[in-house]
Amino acid sequence: MNQIIHVDVFPVVQQVLPELFAYSVKAVSNDVSSIGGKIVYRLKNKFGGNWIWCNGQIITDRRIQDEEIKEFIKQLWTDELIKDVQTISFKNGWKPSPWEQGEFTARGLFMNYYGEIQKVLDQKKQNFGKIRVERDFVLRGWAVNNEPAVSITISSNIFHTQLLHEYAATLKDPKELIGMMVVVAEKDFKGTIIEITGPLREMREWLISKSNDEKTRKLIRSAPDDELTVKIETRTSEYIYITSMLRPIVRMGDLTNFIDDPRKVTKAIRLDPNTRYNLVREIAEIGKKYDIIADSYTSNSIPEVFLMPEKINFTPELLVGGNHIHCINDGTIYQSLKR
Repeated sequence: MNQIIHVDVFPVVQQVLPELFAYSVKAVSNDVSSIGGKIVYRLKNKFGGNWIWCNGQIITDRRIQDEEIKEFIKQLWTDELIKDVQTISFKNGWKPSPWEQGEFTARGLFMNYYGEIQKVLDQKKQNFGKIRVERDFVLRGWAVNNEPAVSITISSNIFHTQLLHEYAATLKDPKELIGMMVVVAEKDFKGTIIEITGPLREMREWLISKSNDEKTRKLIRSAPDDELTVKIETRTSEYIYITSMLRPIVRMGDLTNFIDDPRKVTKAIRLDPNTRYNLVREIAEIGKKYDIIADSYTSNSIPEVFLMPEKINFTPELLVGGNHIHCINDGTIYQSLKR
């Protein structure tokens, strides 16, 4: 049986890729990987365009003048998290690899349409009283046959339907929040609460001074004095947030605290193959609409990148109880197992 294999990997439309530039970062610490993401976030807010941290360097579609970069670095020195940055230098003669082009497309160009992608996923939310199952996506860059490509992956998360400040109001002691995983609703990154840092009235001005975008500053200004603030820990750093910017993440072990029948949620988390396939295709259509990606790779369109068993003299077999070996014929093992 000749089967056509489809994968959730899509070639980048290279004709519309912008010219890319790279910058190296030097800091007091030789390891700048922990601050790279913070720097590109601030560069995007400052200069616009698309910026990513990739392969130990900054990749962007903006060429910034040296004097502007020097002034920008001086601003970084006032930020406790990234004050050790010494230089950000333009890399003359740099050319992006296919993988770097793929990463820039995935995490730069494609993410400009985050809102449209989220609308597709929002259709598959499922509510279960105080908790909700939501769908998430990851875009990654690849090099396929020495050409840039993007993969689309769908996953599920369980969130509380309330924001953290609403949930905290139901607790006897705010310290019960310590250890809880949360997502920063406006910035879509996750962390774990490690400290209750007190009411907002004690640190409003400090938080406003540390914020790097106007939207966050507005939220801090409008929040009440008695709203709690918490410190969250991510893989690389620690941050303090007002609780109205955070949403609790419910872990599998906590389900019984929120719902009588956790099996309903467990079932909802597991997307069936057809639903997952359709979600990936809808997200891909957004990329194709903006000429970012083309149709996905198939074993018909580019057979040389699909490694088949016969090409390496490999026979798929399954070892089961009693040391019985079953051979896979025509892509199925069903007939062998029936014997």
